[in-house]
Amino acid sequence: MKHSGHSVFIAAFPIMVAFANSAHAQSWVQTSAPTNLWYCVASSADGSKVVALANPGAIYVSLDCGTNWTLTSAPSNAWVSVASSADGHFLAASGGGSVYTSTDGGSSWTSNTVAWTPNSANAAFLASSADGSNLVAAVQRTGLFTSTNAGLSWGSNNVPGPFIWLWTASSADGTQLWAVQDSGPNVFVSTNSGSVWTPTSALNLNWRAVATTADGKQAVGVVTLTGVYITTNSGSTWKKTSAPALNWQAVASSADGTNLVASAGVLFYGSYHYGPIYTSTNAGASWELTSAPTNTWTSVASSADGKRLVAVVHGGGIYIWQGTPAPRLTITGSGGELLLSWIVPSMNFALQESDDLSTTNWTDVVSSPVLNLTNLQNQVKVQPPLSGNSFYRLKLQ
Repeated sequence: MKHSGHSVFIAAFPIMVAFANSAHAQSWVQTSAPTNLWYCVASSADGSKVVALANPGAIYVSLDCGTNWTLTSAPSNAWVSVASSADGHFLAASGGGSVYTSTDGGSSWTSNTVAWTPNSANAAFLASSADGSNLVAAVQRTGLFTSTNAGLSWGSNNVPGPFIWLWTASSADGTQLWAVQDSGPNVFVSTNSGSVWTPTSALNLNWRAVATTADGKQAVGVVTLTGVYITTNSGSTWKKTSAPALNWQAVASSADGTNLVASAGVLFYGSYHYGPIYTSTNAGASWELTSAPTNTWTSVASSADGKRLVAVVHGGGIYIWQGTPAPRLTITGSGGELLLSWIVPSMNFALQESDDLSTTNWTDVVSSPVLNLTNLQNQVKVQPPLSGNSFYRLKLQ
């Protein structure tokens, strides 16, 4: 990038030694979490804060990437779904048809008033915007609902049919929403925060779960005993990937849709089936079997960069996987300044600068990155040099 006689570059050489991209090159590790009837898990954008719930049972949180777990004050319940804000401070959990929220990372919980009949037949599956203000609930036998005030109140969306809703997903800004159910037109999308929902071209199959990218335009869905499908155009067309036909149960996506993870295991109606975990590092073009043990996996969650994963077992433990991030640094002009951006990584990186690539004289950029909640990217604004060159890189700390 050139600015009136000076040039700015992103360092075009390796800044760290990375492991192989395949998830099976790393090991899944069981954490210290107790054996439980784990049902759902969610994580912050960097993967450092994780929340997991059991059905029936309690809610646990981890503040150190899943290494240690703490029992929260949430009541025992038939918990089915949990969602987290990007920073992990706001949490929303549903169970018995009710919704509880926490604004302090799970230390305390508040029961929220909902717009549907709160009972076990109306299980609500939740998704959250990155800031936690916009929530969407797919209520199993009732319909789709949204909240614009962090769950304090809910509005009903006019969706036809008594569908059995099973999962939902949200873009980072809460504008583009997805929902799947197991009868009728199976995958719905909304591009206006839930005001209008439209059935996509997805085939009428036994859809189980859906995940989306930060912009909400790409989505990945799993279909029980059939396969994994992706769309890159807001559901106008769907493509079946090469993933095998398994008892698919859960799926998660990185912010840009490059890294995907899907797990097989317990079916929604409680029938026990054992399955593996597969990952894709090329947006679903190919899938690889990971080292995770065959188990009754019920839920998976991913950091924004897709390099920190967590998965839970119904009747077992909680497992984590950590890859080595290689964040891509981009640079654009913004009002006479330079805007440096990269997807929030699951390890600590420092933004550094230098005026000469032939030396080792790299210094940390003074400005701290700010998380853009619309795209889950760290961003730093810097002044362009008055003369000469400027080089920028990200270095693993």
